[in-house]
Amino acid sequence: MRACDYLVVDGHSVLFTLSSSAKFHAANPRKARQRLVRALQQFQDFSGIQTSVVFDGTSGGREPDLPGAITIRYAQQHQTADALIERAVSNYKYPEKITVVTADRAEGSLISSTGAQVICPEEWFDWLRSVHPEAASDFCNP
Repeated sequence: MRACDYLVVDGHSVLFTLSSSAKFHAANPRKARQRLVRALQQFQDFSGIQTSVVFDGTSGGREPDLPGAITIRYAQQHQTADALIERAVSNYKYPEKITVVTADRAEGSLISSTGAQVICPEEWFDWLRSVHPEAASDFCNP
């Protein structure tokens, strides 16, 4: 994996792909999203890579951007997380410095065509495990 400056995460793609988080999400979607956000914050804090997560659905609203906090976005009713991710990557001057985490192959192919790197949720989780093993363990054990 090449170095990157920004990590953009398709939140529900991660939650639905990793088995432990999928089970937890089925039981408590809000807490599952919060647990992912906490793991991503720890990833950003320990890796130094600016991180954002995008979720489908408006149930979470828009989180305030706090200094040092990851960016959290929710797609509005008329859009999808994929569309927000595509726009963010295509609007960035150096898409080759972005890594997108998604399990959606069609989305991954489109994002790759911009020059950005795409990894699957399992690869991100392995990366989290290497950067912050405790955060990875917390994410796996609700």
